[in-house]
Amino acid sequence: MGYQKREQVVARSKSKLNLRDSQVQARTGLVFSIASTVFMIMLAVIVLQNFNPAEKTIAYNPSTFRAPAIYAAAGVSGLLAAIGFGLGVASLGHRRNARQRESWVGFLLGALVVCLTIVLLAMFKMFSLRIVV
Repeated sequence: MGYQKREQVVARSKSKLNLRDSQVQARTGLVFSIASTVFMIMLAVIVLQNFNPAEKTIAYNPSTFRAPAIYAAAGVSGLLAAIGFGLGVASLGHRRNARQRESWVGFLLGALVVCLTIVLLAMFKMFSLRIVV
């Protein structure tokens, strides 16, 4: 009975997420970067929905949850992208990393999403126009 419990404990400890392994870092960084891309697309849809290029304004009603939703999506997107970027950088160049491609994609996608999130947030801050209905 004691031997079976020990095997279960060992099996459970091996299934934990070990971020010291470069392959796990590469996969986790890729997953975080893809998740940040989803939030960045949501941010782009929310910001660019009412964009008027002729007047260079983004009209929104301050009594709605549009501005808090933009700030929340930007924060989540930026945080997830920064984590994906960091894990991608940390796992690059390791000899035992058989997933170099995942490291590069997580790194580059994280960097791209961080930049686009900053651009979208700056665009909202510069061109937003409060319209009270």
